[in-house]
Amino acid sequence: MNSENIAIQINDLHYAYPDGNTALNGINLSIKENENIALIGHNGAGKSTLILHLNGILSGSGTIRIFNMEVNKGNLKEIRRTVGIVFQDPEDQLFCPTVYEDVAFGPRNMGMSENEVDKRVKETLSNLGLTGFEKRSAHHLSFGEKKRVSIATVLSMSPRIMVFDEPTANLDPAAQQALMETIKSFNCTKIIVTQDMPAAAELCERLIIMNKGVIAADGKTLDILSNDELLTQNGLSFKHYCKICKIISGMKS
Repeated sequence: MNSENIAIQINDLHYAYPDGNTALNGINLSIKENENIALIGHNGAGKSTLILHLNGILSGSGTIRIFNMEVNKGNLKEIRRTVGIVFQDPEDQLFCPTVYEDVAFGPRNMGMSENEVDKRVKETLSNLGLTGFEKRSAHHLSFGEKKRVSIATVLSMSPRIMVFDEPTANLDPAAQQALMETIKSFNCTKIIVTQDMPAAAELCERLIIMNKGVIAADGKTLDILSNDELLTQNGLSFKHYCKICKIISGMKS
């Protein structure tokens, strides 16, 4: 695999929390530029811990390279421009008085001029269907609108990698579908942490299962979601959805 096309390279990554709980136990992973990856696993499997290493929020032993740049304390500013994480709870990313200020926060910290910041904010809000929300308080919006604003706070920095932690959680079906269409439109490397199997199948051609801090499976999304035995072995069971995936896989083969 050409190293120039590798967005994320992880080698022998280990991490234990201060209480001694081992969260990651020797992760090795390569993700190509513009790949769409679904990351699944039961609670405590290590998914959130892994994604928090991608832009240096957590730091374990081993190496992580983002477009061949090693993640370390000396280059966290550049790494965080490159890797944007959208957290499950939008409240974790919305802390300014207005939507405009929330979305402008990242570009300003990148040192952009106010004219460029204004351009970025308006373009990003337009792309997410949020034009007219500039002066509103994010805390008075619906949950789905907050989700979109939280995505805007990351998208405004034009990251080459976007990580979404449970993006469709707590949304009604219409809002879920609208958000999936929005995510599909982003031209970048995407990692989707999810328990929403229809979303994983629609958004991602590759799927990774984590279990007990290791990668338990890595392959084509429909192939893995069709394998009920594999899913059950890793504390996951989507039997009804497995049947659907088997039918779809058979139609594609």
